[in-house]
Amino acid sequence: MIATRTLLATLLAAALAAPALAAGPEEQTQGNIRYVSGGIGQDEVQAMREAATRYPLAMTFTANTGQYVADVKVTIKGRKGETVLDTVSTGPMLLVALPPGQYTVAATLEGKTQTRKVSLAKNARQRLVLRWQDVSA
Repeated sequence: MIATRTLLATLLAAALAAPALAAGPEEQTQGNIRYVSGGIGQDEVQAMREAATRYPLAMTFTANTGQYVADVKVTIKGRKGETVLDTVSTGPMLLVALPPGQYTVAATLEGKTQTRKVSLAKNARQRLVLRWQDVSA
């Protein structure tokens, strides 16, 4: 009887832990902007891909070799030049919930900055892939 209870407790604990692992990286906020960064490991990549449908802007960071890169400093500015997000992506994927509008995204890796203009329409999503030449991957 005790062995059965222990087995049931172990199975219950594993079942409760599984959804937490599948949930992926934790969402963060800066001001009124929600975002999540990650994508390290297959489980996290899958969780980020599933979560991407809830974020208007999805970014992926790679080296020119195709390898994913992390620790990318990202600054997003609004139409009037105001900073709406200033963060470092801990993984090769960054999802950002921005309201519709015009934005400038600046992403920096190893001192090399790339800048992109992004226009987000209501109920639409944009995907940016930023690729760096000559960086450590």
